[in-house]
Amino acid sequence: MINQCMNLSLRPVRRDEVAVVEDFGDYVVIFNSLTAETIGFNRSGLEIWKEIDGKKTLGDISDVIAKRFFINRDIAAVDVLNLIGRLHRRMFVFIKGNDNFSLDHWK
Repeated sequence: MINQCMNLSLRPVRRDEVAVVEDFGDYVVIFNSLTAETIGFNRSGLEIWKEIDGKKTLGDISDVIAKRFFINRDIAAVDVLNLIGRLHRRMFVFIKGNDNFSLDHWK
């Protein structure tokens, strides 16, 4: 179902301007020097963040999260799309090869 709604073959990439500023183990805060914004992640968000390497697709990341948290892949994909959409809108990541990419419907 998720595959029909979203191209899970797209590859998110962390922007060079983004760095981890606080790491509390199961919680992390990242800072975007381009926009002067911060975002904090809980454990599941942190696991998604760790998988964003520019090589893994949205589908690959969804698979990893599904296995790591023992959840259905479609549920994992929704979580991944929601977080990547938020990160993309706030310029923490870009989508390789797709400057017009939008996840606005995954809020």
